[in-house]
Amino acid sequence: MKKIYALALGLLLAGVPQTGSAQFFKKLGEVLNEVDKALGEDTSKKENASETAAAGAKTSTNTASNGQIHQGNYHKNNLKSVSPRRTSATKLVSYDGDTPRVGAFSDGLAYVHIGGTKGGYFMDAQGNKVFDYHNGNLVGLPAFSSGRFIYCAKMNEITLVDTKGQVVKKIPRVLSYTQFVDGVATLKVDVPAKPFSKTYVMHINTNGDFIFKNLNCEAGLENLKPASPLRENRAAVYNYPAKRWAYRDANGKVVIAPKFTEAKDFSDGLALVAVKDDNGTQKWGYIDTTGVFVIAPKYTKLPGSFSDGLAPVVNKERKCFFIDKTGNIVSKAYDLVTEFHNGYAIVEEYGKPTQVINTKFETVAYIPYMRNFSYPFPCDGTEATSDFIWKGEDVYFGEALVTSLGDMVLYPVDVPFEEGYAPCNMRTFQSTDDKEHTGLINRQGEFVVEFVPNEF
Repeated sequence: MKKIYALALGLLLAGVPQTGSAQFFKKLGEVLNEVDKALGEDTSKKENASETAAAGAKTSTNTASNGQIHQGNYHKNNLKSVSPRRTSATKLVSYDGDTPRVGAFSDGLAYVHIGGTKGGYFMDAQGNKVFDYHNGNLVGLPAFSSGRFIYCAKMNEITLVDTKGQVVKKIPRVLSYTQFVDGVATLKVDVPAKPFSKTYVMHINTNGDFIFKNLNCEAGLENLKPASPLRENRAAVYNYPAKRWAYRDANGKVVIAPKFTEAKDFSDGLALVAVKDDNGTQKWGYIDTTGVFVIAPKYTKLPGSFSDGLAPVVNKERKCFFIDKTGNIVSKAYDLVTEFHNGYAIVEEYGKPTQVINTKFETVAYIPYMRNFSYPFPCDGTEATSDFIWKGEDVYFGEALVTSLGDMVLYPVDVPFEEGYAPCNMRTFQSTDDKEHTGLINRQGEFVVEFVPNEF
């Protein structure tokens, strides 16, 4: 191909005066396009494709061909092309009263809350009602996990239902519970005893059978801890009598003893954990899958987890750095950072635009309008609710699905896509027609189901 381009350029140079530079480059472009067509390639199509990212597609990880750093268009100029839209294939579902809200799509279902005391129901991806569900005033919208949903229909009794709404099992004397995480749910159970009953923490599988009996322990008055996912065949589990976190494997065997005051999920072969020193000060470090500290607990402010061989840490001056798996600082100081995901991290340096950096700490993109976001690690030693979400290859800023380099793909998207669908509850100020639009969208930004008022 290089030989063909060189030949075309040589022929053109031979017949074009050197003073006619504008005409020369115009004709050069025409000749190169003709060469591309002869080879079955269309340069114009390539250029258009690079400017318009398909929903969910990965973009180039390099800077622009002219050497300039990519300028992400996050929320720039109210980009109408990224707004979810109705199509001729959209199923319209009418409603009366308040606008429904749609929850996360999971295990083939999404919850539709129709407001007030009317309750709601679970629907499938085609907008068909599968079964009704209402349980008082909802805090958040329920979602299935591991093919099951747990709810409390009456005092101290939980009900497990499957994705058809069929009751799998009812379990009495349950004081509190978690939803299923990787097929395991944790319960706080009132166990009869003399002279008084006792409170135990237990685990069940998706059939409602009690499992991991070796992990049963008396909890007393302590609140139920959130369930942890299984990562690299390790899941953090809290030992209530010891008041320390341990790690179990997929079979419930304790593989790392309870000795940590805090314990995060394993990532990149290491887990971030905390212990207390002789003075009672909590310090963070990193362990391997055997429980051995690879990086000693020396961080008093909350660090981040490892990914791509790097993790963010915070010093006493609230400056953020990245360390490698030996614990050595390998980057300059930043003011705000995220962990690395798929080879990129987002960083802030006060006085500069928000940057996307690669694992060599090179700036590959700038992103406008990113101020006042909650970072996962705000460099003040506390864990924040982040406005950044990574799920697989997807990146979400606030309610926007974006590319790794900060280009808008879809806005708004309430929660990350699951199984190709996501809820979209678009308020008037977010839409291009100043109207509410709520329903279920696909990765192309098309409403597959949209709720419309009866007067529509």
